[in-house]
Amino acid sequence: MKRWFCFFLFLVFSGQLFAQSSAEKISQYQTLVDKFHQEGNLREEAKYLNMVATLQWDAQQYQEALATYQKSLDANQALGNKNAVATILGNIGMIYGDLKNPDKSLAYFDKSVEMRKLMKDRVGYASELVNSTMPLMTLQKYKEVIARMNEALEIAIEFNNKRLIKTCYGGLSEAYDKLGDKQKAFDYTGLYNAFEKQIQNEDIQAKETEMNDKVRKATQRSQELEALNQRKESELETKNKILDQDEEKIKLEESQIARRRAQMKEMKSEMEQEEATLKETSTELETERSLLIVSITVIVAFVAMGAGLFFLVRKLNNSNKLLTSQKEEIEKQQTVLQEQHKEIEGALGKIERQNKDITSSINYAKRIQDSMLHPFDELQRLVPNSFLLFKPRDIVSGDFYWYYEIPSSKKTKDVAIMVADCTGHGVPGSMLSMLGMNILDGIAKDGIKSASQVLEDLHVGVRKALKQESNEVRDGMDLALVIIRFEEKVIEFSGAKNPMVYIQNGELTCLKGTGWPIGGAQKSTSREFEQHTIPLTSPTSVYLYSDGYGDQFGGEKGQKFMTSNLRSLFLEIHQEPFENQREKLDTVIEAWKGSHHKQIDDILIIGFQIA
Repeated sequence: MKRWFCFFLFLVFSGQLFAQSSAEKISQYQTLVDKFHQEGNLREEAKYLNMVATLQWDAQQYQEALATYQKSLDANQALGNKNAVATILGNIGMIYGDLKNPDKSLAYFDKSVEMRKLMKDRVGYASELVNSTMPLMTLQKYKEVIARMNEALEIAIEFNNKRLIKTCYGGLSEAYDKLGDKQKAFDYTGLYNAFEKQIQNEDIQAKETEMNDKVRKATQRSQELEALNQRKESELETKNKILDQDEEKIKLEESQIARRRAQMKEMKSEMEQEEATLKETSTELETERSLLIVSITVIVAFVAMGAGLFFLVRKLNNSNKLLTSQKEEIEKQQTVLQEQHKEIEGALGKIERQNKDITSSINYAKRIQDSMLHPFDELQRLVPNSFLLFKPRDIVSGDFYWYYEIPSSKKTKDVAIMVADCTGHGVPGSMLSMLGMNILDGIAKDGIKSASQVLEDLHVGVRKALKQESNEVRDGMDLALVIIRFEEKVIEFSGAKNPMVYIQNGELTCLKGTGWPIGGAQKSTSREFEQHTIPLTSPTSVYLYSDGYGDQFGGEKGQKFMTSNLRSLFLEIHQEPFENQREKLDTVIEAWKGSHHKQIDDILIIGFQIA
């Protein structure tokens, strides 16, 4: 099967995957598959099933690879992982192509194409269209190949995907050649070659840029090392000069000591001569001789002491000069340090004042945001069995909650409850959250008919307020909204990317929100949100939450807490009193975060029960 023009959306593994033999890796990963299967961890089981299947495919164990991919396909369908399902369908189509079975290959490629279309993954859809032309080429359905290649080409041009454009031109060239239209085949070959050359040039430029960056960093490092080396050499030279000076001083002192010893030796010799002469004199002069010897000894002692004092004084003078010079240098350095200290103190003071002003402004923004948030105790009056866990990452929050008692003639009025997660956190997120609350209050005054209607009106309001039709602002919010219809005994749910979890009779169900946010880019003329209705046939616990809890890093390995673990925690605690549930959720996330990890996002959870 020809693959020179194919654009694979295919699982990619690092070179280390194939460093060991395929048999060893297959055995190793199969062991992990069995382990996660026993633990009931379907997500990890599906992941390693994919790895086993890919290794089997690479080892040309086609039947084994098909069987393993089928298991992975079943697992990912159960998990609702549409992207993985589409990829696996394409991989199975490739394997049937390797087995020379174009009919089955085309059938699986068509399933993958349809899945990408449902996912609204336009680039993935175009890529699978290209892949599906391989069995069509084998079946000699060249006109169908041309139709699919042209459809994929339009999408590739729309997204300026040059590699996909090149692939489409290559496929069109081959199809027209098979149909005998040599001119079109030649034209598309020229386009293919032109894009091939352009991509090669861009790759070369990218590599040149990378190499220039490496050379620049190496040159910079070399210069830093050269400067360091020069500093070291200068320090060494200074130390050598000091050592040379010390050696000269030592040599001078040794020379002086040698001269004094020579003088003493000479004087001793003279004394011995005097003593010999005196011995020859008469006994009468003995006393005088003795006195003379004493006098000479005293004189010699004074001379020696005088010479010693002279050299000691000169050495002390030299030491005093050196100390005076060092003292002056130290005083100069102290003056410089004092000036630098004053400058640093001034800068720190300025920064502290700025920080104080900024913090004061943010605290004022928090008071404004808090004043716009409805008091939660009022919601507890409307829905007694409820709790709120609200932990902003910064002083102000990009997450917010909102509720509203819908006016009506009913004895027990309906209540709307929302949990929203705006783009970003801190000050930017808080500004968007206050905009959202303001628009929601306006929608409530105009009248609430359904959960989906609130989301659609909010989407229009955010895009209008941020003028997103005419600028590049793509900010928005993900949220989940429920309306409790007490008298009808149902709950309406509509979500923008965010889900709702509810538990009835000990069974947890997660309803996903529609796959696009409130606000942001919009290519279609309107945006509709799916609505679900849940009958309240038994006591029902409901949980609305943002992504901050599940995304928090912590634990021994510094991993995310994960939303799946949060849902398991909901199931574990849902029968406890709601205040205990809030405390348990808070304790668990604080222990997970520990002292080594900072909070990375705002955390917001609302839970309640309808009996």
